[in-house]
Amino acid sequence: MTNTFIPEISTGGNQPSSPQRVEVYCDESRHDLISSAYPRSGKAVIGSLWIDESFRDTFKSDFSALRQHFNVRGEVKWSKTSPSRLGFYESLIHYFFTRNELKFRAIVIDAKQLDIRRFHDSDEEAFYKFYYQLLHHWLEPGATYRIFCDFKINQDPQRLPLLRTILQNANRASTIEGLFALDSRESAGVQLCDYLTGVTQRAFNPPATLSTKDRIVEKVEAALGRSIGPSSSSEKKFNVFKIRLQG
Repeated sequence: MTNTFIPEISTGGNQPSSPQRVEVYCDESRHDLISSAYPRSGKAVIGSLWIDESFRDTFKSDFSALRQHFNVRGEVKWSKTSPSRLGFYESLIHYFFTRNELKFRAIVIDAKQLDIRRFHDSDEEAFYKFYYQLLHHWLEPGATYRIFCDFKINQDPQRLPLLRTILQNANRASTIEGLFALDSRESAGVQLCDYLTGVTQRAFNPPATLSTKDRIVEKVEAALGRSIGPSSSSEKKFNVFKIRLQG
């Protein structure tokens, strides 16, 4: 049994600014399943971490405090999950679920149902469709959004500006201030998104043998009070949408 560390957090960032300003950090797990021109098995996940802008600095400070307490160096990534860092990972999950200012939404894509050549003109078209589904339904009227993606996703410099235009045209009552590419090594938001996206991907692709990663999945499911799976639209803390691709 590990001891969960809770950083001493300030209360100054608890209230969202008015009008509401939100930052969204995006990342992917198993992008290779989406970009492949040939059908493959497995489920890819695109995740997004939503943070009240007024809470950003507090979040970054808390994230740093967690890292320092557990002497965690380098980038926090799901792929780095190991038994020696179990206390850190469990504390990170606990922190996420205790902060109302942090929300997570993911979409799950079944690679068996995905045929890039048949249903999409290209990997690029699939990119726009999936990110639109990830973001569009959570954009609220009157709010302003700044959206950040791991720079590895931004292979084409026109992708993010075009996605911003698509989202803005579909959400006239919201303001999409910009979409930006970030180096995940320099972004606490992208790193936490990577971790929660990895948790979701693990839950939808259960392994043959269990490991520390499955302890983290259990930690998330205990906090949710249910298994990780498709959730209702009213679920705002940890929302998962599984796309049904039509043949």
